[in-house]
Amino acid sequence: FEDDKDLISIYKKAIEDQSYQVMAQAMKSYAKVDGQEGLKLARSMRTEKNHDIKTAVGEILAQNGTAEDHSYFLDAIKDLGSYESFTFLPLYGEYLKNQSDDEIEKGLKIFEDFARNKEAWYDRFMGIQMLSNMQLMYEARAEVYKKEMEDATAAGNTSDAQIAEQKMMAEKKKADAINEIILEVRAKEDKGKVQIIHED
Repeated sequence: FEDDKDLISIYKKAIEDQSYQVMAQAMKSYAKVDGQEGLKLARSMRTEKNHDIKTAVGEILAQNGTAEDHSYFLDAIKDLGSYESFTFLPLYGEYLKNQSDDEIEKGLKIFEDFARNKEAWYDRFMGIQMLSNMQLMYEARAEVYKKEMEDATAAGNTSDAQIAEQKMMAEKKKADAINEIILEVRAKEDKGKVQIIHED
């Protein structure tokens, strides 16, 4: 029913509810029905400090946000409370996957800082986890270009094959750079405190 536009008026009314949980759910439902209006709503609530609202804003921006919304994540990350990194950093990661390499690079620095420097083990864990997820993203992109290269080669399109190969190598290089960071952090972490969930 969330995709039924007849429910928009209900969602709008729920957004005005006194319960933060109700407001947050209504915001997300509204954004599923109308992405652009949902994005406007999320941007209007960027300064809200409540965890439920902050998470809802993050979810909407992760799906529909642009480079201009990056500052929201950067500011919110500075004020994360205990264990909020478990829910917020994955949203940030999803946002980054829809952005340019320049924006992704900013996020990688944030994840690296979490992995290397945060005092709480769970923050370091999440930093490493997010780096691992971004590594997987680049590896998946490399596989796409590899398939394009193979198809172009089979079709005799040498120029297209070379372009695809260059793109494949660029994505692999990014994945390898992230892997180097992960290996360095692994080496420095005390055994048993942080484990990586990542398929090599």
